[in-house]
Amino acid sequence: MRNPRGTNRTVLLGAAAALVALGAAHGEVASDQPSAILIYPYISVDSAQGIDTVVQLSNTSTGPVSVHCVYEQTTADCSSTSFFISLTPQQPVAWRVSQGESTFPIDGVTHTGSDGSSNQGSVVPVAPSDPFIASLECVAVDRNKVPLGRNVLTGEATVEQRQTSAPPSFDAVAYNAVGIQAVEGARNTAGNLILGGPSAEYNGCPQTLTLTHFFDGAIEPTTKSRSISTTLFLVPCDQDLASGTVPDLVVSYYVFNEFSQRFRASREINGCEQTTPLSSVDAPGRPTASIFSFAVQGTLTAQTQVLAVPKPSSQGGGVVALAVEVHQDLQDPSRTRTTISNVHSRGTRAGPDFMRLPGLPSPPECVGDCNYDSSVTVDEILIGVNIALGTSALSVCPQLDPDGNGQVTVDELLAAVNDALNGCPAHY
Repeated sequence: MRNPRGTNRTVLLGAAAALVALGAAHGEVASDQPSAILIYPYISVDSAQGIDTVVQLSNTSTGPVSVHCVYEQTTADCSSTSFFISLTPQQPVAWRVSQGESTFPIDGVTHTGSDGSSNQGSVVPVAPSDPFIASLECVAVDRNKVPLGRNVLTGEATVEQRQTSAPPSFDAVAYNAVGIQAVEGARNTAGNLILGGPSAEYNGCPQTLTLTHFFDGAIEPTTKSRSISTTLFLVPCDQDLASGTVPDLVVSYYVFNEFSQRFRASREINGCEQTTPLSSVDAPGRPTASIFSFAVQGTLTAQTQVLAVPKPSSQGGGVVALAVEVHQDLQDPSRTRTTISNVHSRGTRAGPDFMRLPGLPSPPECVGDCNYDSSVTVDEILIGVNIALGTSALSVCPQLDPDGNGQVTVDELLAAVNDALNGCPAHY
């Protein structure tokens, strides 16, 4: 039990600073290293347009691993579909999203792995709708479906499109899943997976994303026969995959043209609305008026820096992204070619993001633990008093509002005092 009374404030501040520095030191996300969490930002099925996605998932370790995966649709209801796959040592698997998969090669009956493990019980569901646009998150877990800190997963997705224009054509483009590595020796919480911050279980999400791209409406410079447009698929790192809840974010875009001129636009991302055609960020329905438009900028290429900030009533703020660039034939707009690129990341957020998988128990609350160091100090209680009085914003410490009603009440302040005097709940 920790009693904050009489504690040297300077020592506390120094310790907090050290913890924040430690949290910020955790490595960045990457698409070229085995990880414990994989995020596929763009999964698509649309039979009317001839579009389907093939997902590949691989275990790079010499031991078996189970994987908990969740499709999260980018629709108004944020619906999610959860499933499990068991992988034997160094086994890759693949499935077509429109068809799912229920028959894996190492079934545990006619075939078993070298160590006796198998794919028994693995089922990938058919895409729940058509058309279907979603992200896919996969987390390494143990046999009891508890998250594991093992960096053993790699993944790739291939988006295919059969175009029926004369003559018929086939477009296919692949990308690597975004990997988030587990922090070696990190503690395991009861419910939330903690990405970044002082108590990180996994590496933190990027502070800034950087994308080099063509301005929308630019003409492809080699053949001069296609116009170009780019769509950004954003996936919040902070999300409850059990309920489909994600934080409301304000995403700022800083755009630089070839004259080094800077332009800025912002857009709210509410719920699962993650798909962002660049020219719709600031000028929906008027693409030639956008700061992302070639007609406005007059230069071919751009560098765009993306920074997400949670609204005052939300927490989190980390995002990962994928850029999908479409080259459309000027003579026959039905004919397109697509490229997909991972977006560069820079820096690591000092604060944490939380990811909750379906089936995990809810974590106990520690009311007022603003910096996630598993304790509540007098200074944090004073922050709560200022929020209750209206002199500070709730965004300074959302942990003082466990019921999520946007206010700090007397009962919540008393709960924070109790946690300060008696310590945070076990397994917090």
